[in-house]
Amino acid sequence: MRHRMGSLPIFAVLLIIFMPVLCFLSADNNEAQDTRVSRAAAIIHILGTAQDPDPNASVGQLHEVGREAVPLLIQALHIVDPDAGGDEWLHMVWCERALRSITGQRFTFRTLMKLTRWQREHLNPKEPMGYFQEWMSRARIYVAPRDVQEKVIASWRAWLKKNGKIFTIQHFEPYGDWYF
Repeated sequence: MRHRMGSLPIFAVLLIIFMPVLCFLSADNNEAQDTRVSRAAAIIHILGTAQDPDPNASVGQLHEVGREAVPLLIQALHIVDPDAGGDEWLHMVWCERALRSITGQRFTFRTLMKLTRWQREHLNPKEPMGYFQEWMSRARIYVAPRDVQEKVIASWRAWLKKNGKIFTIQHFEPYGDWYF
């Protein structure tokens, strides 16, 4: 039996006409998202390390990438020796800074651990602290004790599960409150 266009419901006709366009747009959107994810991963890989010429600008670029950067930043977070310094240490500080900047979130906790001599210079165990704090007037960064780092990382993971698809990307402000 032969079908005539007139006998097909209008929805079927529109579907036949627009299906190639919809498939093209969907493929194009997936390709654009893959590009943003790749760009975010490349920026995050060197963020805050000696290979990153301007970490502040890199955070700005992560804002441009948008929502795709946040899960990658959270995945990159791990516990570091609070007194170690070096590339890995700075990389974690800058990943936390980027998360603070993009999401506007900050997680703080009190430690139950004894502070190291270096940490005692600026951190107060009776006060909540984030993954790191900076003593601005001395340009010194202090990474929190292990228990606080663990809680901050767990909080970021829980936050992502609850808010990963719905949060508002914050306006990028170079060296804003997120920096300290």
